[in-house]
Amino acid sequence: MRRLPLLVVVSVTSFLLPIVTFNPRVDAQTNPTAPDETAVVSPGIKEKIGPRTISKAVINEASRLKNDAAGWEKELQVLEVDLDLKKSQQDLEGMGKDIDTCVAVLRTAAGRLTPDGNARETFRKQEDALREVASRAEVHSDPAIRKTAAYFQLKTTELRALNRSLEKTRIELTTQIDRLEAQLKFNASAGQMIELVRGGRDILRGMQAITANAQQLANDLAGIGSTPAVGAHSAETPGGKQKGPLR
Repeated sequence: MRRLPLLVVVSVTSFLLPIVTFNPRVDAQTNPTAPDETAVVSPGIKEKIGPRTISKAVINEASRLKNDAAGWEKELQVLEVDLDLKKSQQDLEGMGKDIDTCVAVLRTAAGRLTPDGNARETFRKQEDALREVASRAEVHSDPAIRKTAAYFQLKTTELRALNRSLEKTRIELTTQIDRLEAQLKFNASAGQMIELVRGGRDILRGMQAITANAQQLANDLAGIGSTPAVGAHSAETPGGKQKGPLR
């Protein structure tokens, strides 16, 4: 992404100041005159939303989802080791219980990614808000600010792509659950079972990568005229290219 001139960044900061809250890491007593946000969404939405609020909402939800996905992946790793042990012991009953547990873990993960779930709803809501920020920038009287509309539009597109990736992950999890249940029903070999559990772990690792991209996107938004929300290095976006905050 082409870097914008310094003058543009200064103008962006001036434009965004009325619609962003103060950095939550700064004590309120040291910043008593910090401005409130001005609503930048349609009249039907009551919340007052600006780039930093969007950033905070995205990073909070992405962090929760990433931590949960890491925990689920670890559970499957333990199950995979246990399945291998029970395979050597020819403990078919124990293997069946492990597979049932694996299915439960994957079902929980898929449940978090339903279209009406908190994660998907949060990302959709912030996508709509960010699109409104881009629209406001696009029609602003300051030419320098109008140039930033493309940046916000890009981030809107990235956030939409992240949401699509989460839906794809949900479908993959559901498919893996069906495979495990089918193999369990037809008494598949232990090796096939272990391979399916390993496949579930791969999906959950992919889920963590998606949430890491969401955190980077939030970092980019928070970096406009402020300190980044997280001290992260640049990470790959859904398109596979490395992006950094607007400078």
